[in-house]
Amino acid sequence: MTADPDRGTSLERRGEASPAVPIPDRAGSIVSEFVSSIMQEAQAQGSETVEAAEQQAAEQRRAAEEAVVALRGHVEGLARELSMLLETLQREASVLEADARLAAGEAAPAELQPLSEEDALAAVKEGLDRSEERQEEPEVAVAESE
Repeated sequence: MTADPDRGTSLERRGEASPAVPIPDRAGSIVSEFVSSIMQEAQAQGSETVEAAEQQAAEQRRAAEEAVVALRGHVEGLARELSMLLETLQREASVLEADARLAAGEAAPAELQPLSEEDALAAVKEGLDRSEERQEEPEVAVAESE
């Protein structure tokens, strides 16, 4: 192989028409076009990825909002149930208080008054304390007889 002093004109020796632009310039142009097409494709894929991520984030936000609404409804339902339970406990505490007064020989109140939450809890605790005292009394009697 001999080195061509004029590389852009080597096609003429083979009988081919010489391009107007030398081969190295054409190769550079081809590479440049190829790189440009790669960059355009990367930009297009980047835009598609951003769009897909935005859509996915929007779907996740909607799902989270729906879950929050469902959870809030569940909590409100539990709050209603607890409120009803508290009212029931208050009524039962009033009944137990009236029964205790009757057992102690006191006159029952003419009308049962609803209890506040603190009073209801105190009455329940007092009733538990009394039941514990009753359970402890037989044990004490057995201990004394030994």
